Amino acid sequence: MSEPLDAVRDLSDAFAARDLDAALACFVPGDDIGYAGSERDETATGRDALTALLGRVFLRAEAYAWTVTGATVHRYGTHAYVLAEADGLVRADAGDHARRLARARRLARARRLARARRLARARRLARARQLTSAGQLTLEPEIDGFPLPR
Repeated sequence: MSEPLDAVRDLSDAFAARDLDAALACFVPGDDIGYAGSERDETATGRDALTALLGRVFLRAEAYAWTVTGATVHRYGTHAYVLAEADGLVRADAGDHARRLARARRLARARRLARARRLARARRLARARQLTSAGQLTLEPEIDGFPLPR
């Protein structure tokens, strides 16, 4: 890692792999480091705070990466401050995607069943009205606890 922008690219790779050690290696040794992520509460000053923050980020159900689209590097002696703009990529965990897909399928099936039940009830009511109007059937004012529509 010879240049500060190399560190930004390496940090993206570490985020994608959720590799905490690789992510921390992108910063200078010692405690005089800082990080500001893309969300308001994703800021850390010092190695311990950064380790805790990245540990929480890497436990999420998705991994992140980015491609730098523009950057400013400020050098002060042996220190460099990098401000980067980037296009981000979010990759959901495979298990998370499978759980969401299974849930969507269950919901779709439940909707189909509810629709089929409503349709069957409407057909029964229509048939009952038809038979009643023909004088072939006498009904109570309610069917299955529901009042008959007039």
